[in-house]
Amino acid sequence: MDRMLMSLVVHVARFAGAVAAIWGVAYPLNGATQAPGPVAIRVTSVDQLGLTGVKLPPGVTLHGHELSLDVWDSTVAEQVLARGEVLLSGLSAGAAALLLALAVALRVAAAHPGAGPSAEARTNISGEADTP
Repeated sequence: MDRMLMSLVVHVARFAGAVAAIWGVAYPLNGATQAPGPVAIRVTSVDQLGLTGVKLPPGVTLHGHELSLDVWDSTVAEQVLARGEVLLSGLSAGAAALLLALAVALRVAAAHPGAGPSAEARTNISGEADTP
């Protein structure tokens, strides 16, 4: 039962990591196809920018401690960089899921050292049994 549960955890982690990695790459690529359109960029530390009391240009809105920049007629690079957070998050989640699956698989293999192929299965073509 434990081995089946660990196998399920490994498969779910691999699937979730693959979905996150694919989404992390697909979302910025989709943004690259919308190059002449608008791009929105959030800046979360407005205090460091020193924008208090300054008249902001049209299209720039200030919501509490978050600055939202809406820019029209963007380039491909601007669209991709605006979605770079999703790219890095998706690839990191995919790598973490693969490492987690590897760690669980190694733990299960260490807990059950005799769970490998039997002596009959290790027989080579010449009929001689391999010794572990």
